[in-house]
Amino acid sequence: MVLRSILKIGKYYIKQVDETTSFAEDKKWNWFEIKRAMNSKRQGKEPIGPPRKRGYVTWNSRMDAILTSTLFEQINERNKGDGDFKSQAYQAVANKLRAELGISVTIDHVKNRIKVWKKHYATITEI
Repeated sequence: MVLRSILKIGKYYIKQVDETTSFAEDKKWNWFEIKRAMNSKRQGKEPIGPPRKRGYVTWNSRMDAILTSTLFEQINERNKGDGDFKSQAYQAVANKLRAELGISVTIDHVKNRIKVWKKHYATITEI
């Protein structure tokens, strides 16, 4: 889900990687394959619900899909500044999650999820 989301909004949000480089021989690829296999086993078991105590939010694929589509809409509405989204974009995501799933998500939750995406994307591009 993360890779699909990054690919959809990546050309607007993340510096493009040289596609001629091959990482097939790199050992880091094994780590990615293991993580991908673990995530595919978990599919269908992801909880939808309110945040846990301490304000933690467990994100699932439906929430990621809403995040991706809303960020893409915000790009089209020009709510993306130099290198990052404007606060209106983060608020739009939180509002849409609340409206569609009934989940109370803050702007900080949205920003933190995007940080996780960036970390995953960095790992994938290193491979």
